[in-house]
Amino acid sequence: MESERSETTRNRIRESLKATREKRKHQEKRVVLLKINKSSLPKNDSSRLGRIFAEAKWVRNSIVALDEAHSYKYSEHKAVIHYDKDKNPVTDDITMPSVYHRGVVDAVSRDISNLAKAKAKGIEVGKLHFVKSVDSIDIKTGFIKVKGPETVSIPGFPKLRVYGLNQLKQYGGLYEIADGKLLRKASGYYVTITICIDKDKMPKREKTGKAVGLDFGPSKITTSDGEVFAYYEEETERLRFLERKLARKKKGSTRYKRCLKQIRVEREKAYNRKMDAAKKVIADLIKRYDTVYFQDEMIASWHASHSYSSRVQHSFVGAVKALLMNIFSETNGRRAFCIQRGFPTTKLCCTCGEVNSIGRFQKEFLCSYCESEEENRDVHAAETIKKLGSAIRAQWLDEPCVEGDSSILCGVLKRYRKGQDRLMKRRLSETVAS
Repeated sequence: MESERSETTRNRIRESLKATREKRKHQEKRVVLLKINKSSLPKNDSSRLGRIFAEAKWVRNSIVALDEAHSYKYSEHKAVIHYDKDKNPVTDDITMPSVYHRGVVDAVSRDISNLAKAKAKGIEVGKLHFVKSVDSIDIKTGFIKVKGPETVSIPGFPKLRVYGLNQLKQYGGLYEIADGKLLRKASGYYVTITICIDKDKMPKREKTGKAVGLDFGPSKITTSDGEVFAYYEEETERLRFLERKLARKKKGSTRYKRCLKQIRVEREKAYNRKMDAAKKVIADLIKRYDTVYFQDEMIASWHASHSYSSRVQHSFVGAVKALLMNIFSETNGRRAFCIQRGFPTTKLCCTCGEVNSIGRFQKEFLCSYCESEEENRDVHAAETIKKLGSAIRAQWLDEPCVEGDSSILCGVLKRYRKGQDRLMKRRLSETVAS
């Protein structure tokens, strides 16, 4: 298809892409998740959705099997060879719309390019492998339209009823629909829409002049103002019942697969509740404070620990940290700022700059050098994170330090400066690449 285009058409496409990239520099992106209303979906359409994801898996695996994956052109491959449950080759025609076909091909090309970039940096990488399923398909810009208060149009489905379009009301008519994705989860089918809003038209947030530090624990988050955010939810009784039930089923049978799907639905609900709690905490902090300081805690090592594994697994600490890391990257450290792991925030005295010895079960902080004390060691650690983060952020952004005297922390900062620079460069380079 690409070879048939004239030079004039190619130039027009290049100019259009260039103009779009320039426009996107002055816009902010938001992703809206819409759930497809399965009850109003005709049976034929439901089967077509399942068929699209099955064909996406066949196409991806057929591309991976090629020696030269970049030579694959979706316009020249209208049939694909896959294997049935008895491992016999079967040839089927590609019936899904070409937009989804192109999305799968582009996703494979993107994965190959990312592996090549990682290899060029000296990272040891493997190769693409065959997949058991494809649960996400890209939809190109211009192929998603909002048709009504509960209806969207995507390729192959001109009137698709969905839940969640009321999320767009907060943006009025100021948004522009970019690309999207067609998703398959245990609880059903979803469509994500990426919308772009001009930064000048976004409502301006009034600055509060406040900053806060966060100290992460295995199952709670303590702020420098003394607040505690906690979330802990173990597996539901229904999930435990389904897991016991699954153990009695014959693996690979129809009832086994049905029970496994029910377990995935329960786990997805638990994950959604956890993410909802984490996003509410982030929204509250971002609303009340201009800058949130936190530390790059080794939560993965806590999860591997025998003492903390259960508490970390059932809490939302990891989700909150991941969301803050995204804000740190997107705002270049202005709204959220991360200090590197290794800073002795619990043991460090911000008054004299000395590092103390504190027992694991000691609840209060007492400096053995200047005798300054704090009733709660977690609040002291959060306050230390705020002061350290403010000093490092001031040096990095070339701004004045607003949280205390940074000269007291100068010796500590020099000791860990190399690691902090590495953290900043990695996060900011990821922002530029995305």
